[in-house]
Amino acid sequence: AVFKNKDTYILLIPNFARGIAAGIVNVITVIAISSALLDSQTSSYINIVMQVGMFGGNLLYAAFCKKLSTRRVLLLSTVGASVFLPLCLGFGTVGFLLLFFFAYFFRMIMDTALPVIVTEIIPKEQIGAYTSIRMLVFTGAQAVAALLITPIVDLIGYVGLLIFASAMQIVCGVVYYIVARARRSLAEKLGRS
Repeated sequence: AVFKNKDTYILLIPNFARGIAAGIVNVITVIAISSALLDSQTSSYINIVMQVGMFGGNLLYAAFCKKLSTRRVLLLSTVGASVFLPLCLGFGTVGFLLLFFFAYFFRMIMDTALPVIVTEIIPKEQIGAYTSIRMLVFTGAQAVAALLITPIVDLIGYVGLLIFASAMQIVCGVVYYIVARARRSLAEKLGRS
């Protein structure tokens, strides 16, 4: 049934885009060292920033869900992650760590909202199969990202690479938002009929 569901195919694009963005963010330490923002001693700060961002993002997601719909939380976190990520290379070491914290913080909110929003789009009897497809595409895209990084950096530099990653995050968040909103509207119309 999951292969007959058109949402499965529509959502391949945002899942692939999310994997590309994640693959790029996964090499942020290399990017920071290559940009002379960190060295071998200070590179461990990235892990601290990521752990604090993960904890804070998940905590704030729980608070947001009480006040906002998952769709809005997803859209706001997509914008936050996409704005802060390309800015993090332009303000020295402290600026990098602070701005990357905010980018990663919002990305964690986004990463938590996505599986929740899947439950608003995909019928419950298809969620297991759909999640397998979603994770396969996401993981494959991370591997593809590793192949794209060097050509993109050669063409437009590290800031351009992070802008590209931000664009991929925007594709993911916006497409999921639109599909979830369309499914909600359809459900409401069917409920009134």
